[in-house]
Order: sequence, then structure tokens, then C-alpha cells
Amino acid sequence: MPLRNALSVALSEPILGLYTNNASAPLNVHAGLRQVYRFGLYKHCAYVNKTNGSCSGSTAGHRFQPYKIITNDMPSNYSNYTDSIFHNTTFANSLSLGRSSHAAYPLLLLGMIFSFLSAFLSVQSRSSWSWTWLTGLCSAQDHV
Repeated sequence: MPLRNALSVALSEPILGLYTNNASAPLNVHAGLRQVYRFGLYKHCAYVNKTNGSCSGSTAGHRFQPYKIITNDMPSNYSNYTDSIFHNTTFANSLSLGRSSHAAYPLLLLGMIFSFLSAFLSVQSRSSWSWTWLTGLCSAQDHV
């Protein structure tokens, strides 16, 4: 049984306007759910089909808060139903998911920086001048 039919039976009323067909409808304004949601490090995107959709603005350390994002797309009357169903669940507690993903971003950034630095130094270590340069840098720090 499709979700729309199951909800209709459970709530004893027809489910109309839950999904949108408008790919350019803005996100987070209760314009209707999309068929596919994709979350990334910098933004999230919502698609009405495999290719047509819209994305949020890009921010560094974008918080992973799927429940909040999905309910912000639902029409208000359906988000009230959803809140009563998912009340006090881990999935609804987007704050804990958001904190973890926000904390992971600087660690990923540091990992990328150190990986690049390691690759750069390993290439430079093949030439003798790099060790001379690094030794000179360390000894200059000792005299300061």
C-alpha cells in the first residue's frame, strides 16, 4: 500500500498536497515534500525526480538535520501530524545529529590539510634541498 493511501486510511482523511511537482519551489517554506533528498557537507538538495530539484545555500559545516529539513518542506498540517508521531525520537532530535555533523567538518578539513601537507613534503623529500630548508627552518626557530 503506498504511503499516501496508508496515511489516508490512518488519518481518516484524504492526503492532498503533501508532495510538490514543482522542481523550482523553494525549500523550507512548507511548499511540499520532494521525492528524493540528498545531504552533503555544504548543502542539501531535494528533487521531484532524478534530475529536477533545488538546493539550499552552501555553508561550511552544513548541519545534518534531516527531520527538520523534511518537516520544513511539508505543509504545516502534515508537519503537525509528523511531530506527534516522531515526538522524542532520535530521528526527530535533529539537534544531536546537527552537532555531530557540525563538529565533524573541522576534523575533515584538518585531515585534508594534513594530507596535502604530507603529500607535498613527501614529494619534496626526494630532493636534498627540502631537508636543508626544513633543518634551516627548525634551527632558525631555536635561535628566536
